[in-house]
Amino acid sequence: MIPATTPYRVLLVDDRPESLSGLRVQLELRGYRVDSVEGVLYAMWAVNASHRVYDLVVCAVELADGDGIELMTRLRDRMGVRTVGLTRPGADTVARRAAASPAVDLVLPHPAGARANEPLCQTICEAASNLMRPVQPRVSPSSSSSSRPASPPAPTIHPPSVA
Repeated sequence: MIPATTPYRVLLVDDRPESLSGLRVQLELRGYRVDSVEGVLYAMWAVNASHRVYDLVVCAVELADGDGIELMTRLRDRMGVRTVGLTRPGADTVARRAAASPAVDLVLPHPAGARANEPLCQTICEAASNLMRPVQPRVSPSSSSSSRPASPPAPTIHPPSVA
């Protein structure tokens, strides 16, 4: 598991507020800096408006306002972020599609309720320690690396102190 002193920034994307709040609390208790949003539109706004750089995106694959795989692809291409896709119980076809996507590093079953978030969080934390290796953002073939603008530096983030 990642030590609590590691200031990783995580973006949670789900259209079920109860899942977001439970998972957010569990991750924050482990020292992660967490932003949570309800859907594709808010996720893109969080990235564009805040200019934050995330280390990990945990996203429901099926969202009411869009496709979670497409969102993870866009975020990975843009900032080289690692991704975890969450699938609903019984959605085997969706899980296979997510697992086949090069933009999804790990596919996990979505928690069935707020209490199920703790085991899921433990799995995410364990997987995150293996996933947190840099991924190069994809550059379109028509652009050269010298014309690409430099990425803004990652913000210095300190984990919350645990009393």
